[in-house]
Amino acid sequence: MHYIVAVRLTSGGTKTEHISQVIWVNASSYASGMSPTASMMDFVEKNPGTVRVTDGNTTATVEVVNRSPKYLRSERDNSKTDNLLSITRF
Repeated sequence: MHYIVAVRLTSGGTKTEHISQVIWVNASSYASGMSPTASMMDFVEKNPGTVRVTDGNTTATVEVVNRSPKYLRSERDNSKTDNLLSITRF
């Protein structure tokens, strides 16, 4: 299982479509890294259900939205905002 723990948005961006990079942690090995969104989307598509995000209260699976252009978002839960936008920015 991998967790996205921080996101970087493009300058002036406010939505999940504007996430340009993510910082992630592997929950098993505690390895971590920073990846461009395109790389994380590729990982999510090849390993569905294995990337999650938590805001400390709820945990949601991260998925790829297949629009043009593609982007990351968390699956819908009871949160009013996307969980990816509730975590640390860098």
